[in-house]
Amino acid sequence: MADWSIFRSLLIGAVGMGATLMLFWLTAPGGWLALPVVFLITALGSGARGQPAAAVDGRRR
Repeated sequence: MADWSIFRSLLIGAVGMGATLMLFWLTAPGGWLALPVVFLITALGSGARGQPAAAVDGRRR
């Protein structure tokens, strides 16, 4: 997504992370129901790792 628009991908990632954390808040009392949500949190967090550096540098990859 960062190849198309860095700032749009940061916005989508932030909204997705917020929604995933709300979902975790809802599923955490269920114990094992929260396991797929933890995977989503990890996937979204690792996907956003390279975008801020590219946004600061202003370069495209």
